[in-house]
Amino acid sequence: MPEHRLRADARANRARLLDAAVAVLAEEGPNADLRRIAERARVSTGTLHRNFPTKEDLVLAMAAEAKAYVRETVRRAVAEEDPLVAIRRLLEGGFAASQRFGLLTALADGPHERRERFRHEDLNEEVLQHVAALVRRAMAAGVLRRDLDVDFTTFRLISLIQPRLVQRYGQRWSVDQLVGLSLDCFLHGAGATTVASHAADANPRHAPLRQGDETSPK
Repeated sequence: MPEHRLRADARANRARLLDAAVAVLAEEGPNADLRRIAERARVSTGTLHRNFPTKEDLVLAMAAEAKAYVRETVRRAVAEEDPLVAIRRLLEGGFAASQRFGLLTALADGPHERRERFRHEDLNEEVLQHVAALVRRAMAAGVLRRDLDVDFTTFRLISLIQPRLVQRYGQRWSVDQLVGLSLDCFLHGAGATTVASHAADANPRHAPLRQGDETSPK
């Protein structure tokens, strides 16, 4: 068999193994038998162990795939011209990633070495920069209030995407429904206007943090 065909087959086997690992671990939890993953991928256990000698190697490869998936999701979302569409795409991609890779949250709570290798400061900083730029565009376009603090609003937007939300309510709501609920709460708030206004008037500590403010009112 030509060498390039062998390389293509090896890449295909690795991709199938990663897809199978995501599916089996989601179904059976972090203690799933590696043989089940090989069966799902329709490869031998020898092929599995050639690609991933230990379960730790497999988990870390899944983490790398999740990192690449998140990076591409964020880049595609922020490339949308309409900032509201971009925010929706960001949430859609984030919930889809949580649906696919949510189990990694539990797997990350392993040995110290694994926790260290799960830390993706470069990705986190890249995501923050992209989303902060999107928040600024949304503010300039009138989608978000212009007096909001960019950093705080960026963190709040990202914090909408919680793997445990998908794990808990994934059977009740689809990704589209979760996006709609999250957008409604983020853009329109949870409190009635009169209630929110009364709370701010009654207690200055509840007043919104404005752009450029460093601390809340004392």
